[in-house]
Amino acid sequence: MKAKLQFLAETAQLTGIDQKTLVEMTLYGGAVSGSAQMDMRSDPPVYTVSTRVHGVDTDALLADNLDMKGALAGTLSGQLSVS
Repeated sequence: MKAKLQFLAETAQLTGIDQKTLVEMTLYGGAVSGSAQMDMRSDPPVYTVSTRVHGVDTDALLADNLDMKGALAGTLSGQLSVS
């Protein structure tokens, strides 16, 4: 909650389209990035969140998070956008 309040306090009043990069990181040998776009010109405002994943080791990811080592081999790459 503190980070959200700080973000809002440091962001100027939005009246058009604003895009923010929210996250960029390396994860399980690959890369993950995410961004958000806010279109304040319409009522209600339109929000879009996009995430990209490239080259993430699926075996390591599943083993660490779902105790499913060996269930799926290879790398995960893709994009997800939600509006």
